[in-house]
Amino acid sequence: MSRSATHAGQDGFTLTELLMGIVIGTIFMFAIYGFYDSSLSSETTHQGEVLAQGQARDALNQLTSQLREAVSPDDGLTPPIVNLSPTQIEFYADLSRSPTELMPKPEEFLYQVSGGSLIRQVAQPVGASPPYTYSAFSSAETLVSSVANSSGAPLFSAVNGNGVTLAATLSAPTTIGIALVHVNMLAKYKLGNSPQQFALTTDVVPQNPTSANN
Repeated sequence: MSRSATHAGQDGFTLTELLMGIVIGTIFMFAIYGFYDSSLSSETTHQGEVLAQGQARDALNQLTSQLREAVSPDDGLTPPIVNLSPTQIEFYADLSRSPTELMPKPEEFLYQVSGGSLIRQVAQPVGASPPYTYSAFSSAETLVSSVANSSGAPLFSAVNGNGVTLAATLSAPTTIGIALVHVNMLAKYKLGNSPQQFALTTDVVPQNPTSANN
């Protein structure tokens, strides 16, 4: 008595069908991976843009609030702004002064573009009364990690009381003529492998440089 070697209805997949299944599955997996990779790259780019915008806005708010408080350290003998160039501004500001104090004791602030970043440094006044001497500047604090500002794309520029644009580089005592500082920050971030940038702009009017009591 013999037995059948095969059973009806139990035929397997052919080699061609198996290969076609593998190819279709591979294409499907690559499609899913491509969608995931694209979504991840888009999310990373969005996070980089949001981070850059946050850094730039915080830095601009800090700079403008301190520059508005710029004041002469010796009752008008020295201008509030020490020097100004397309990528740097140095000034005195007393952020802790109370309304009852007749004579300010300001710190000296330095904002500048260095190594493609916007940094800030502070020097402390030494002495009980003016004229003060000042300590060495503190270690640099990075406010914006990547900016595009340069001598050809100024971060800082100034105008006088008549609205006339002043020289690109100014030092005391000629900085006494500064009535308004224009700030144009060009912050950078990456879109994929392509560098992108955006601008944040504001105008700042410092305190009257001729008297510490103003």
